[in-house]
Amino acid sequence: MYNETDLAAALRRLAIGAVEGQKPSSLCYGTVLGVAPLQVQVDEKLVLGPAQLALSSLVSNFSVEMQVRHETEEAEGHRHAYEGGKTFEVLLGLAPGERVALLRVQGGQQYYILDRVR
Repeated sequence: MYNETDLAAALRRLAIGAVEGQKPSSLCYGTVLGVAPLQVQVDEKLVLGPAQLALSSLVSNFSVEMQVRHETEEAEGHRHAYEGGKTFEVLLGLAPGERVALLRVQGGQQYYILDRVR
């Protein structure tokens, strides 16, 4: 005869098996083959293209607006203060040959590039 503990244990095993069977996500590594278009080789048979890849800001070029409050270096006995908004370009784009850490999203159809592996 089964009791509540047996039923709970059976349900727990079923739930764990279902999650593991779906492989909700996993960490893997790859090498950037090219950037235009972006291609990352994960293993001998799997090369990912732009439609399968999403990028974090750690591996992307982007612009950021920053406030600047500063003074120039002293020249000819005086300094000049300046302040205001300025757009900076952050150049963190990938290059061929770089190793990257990827998070495989559920189902294995999409991969999120987390960062470089150094």
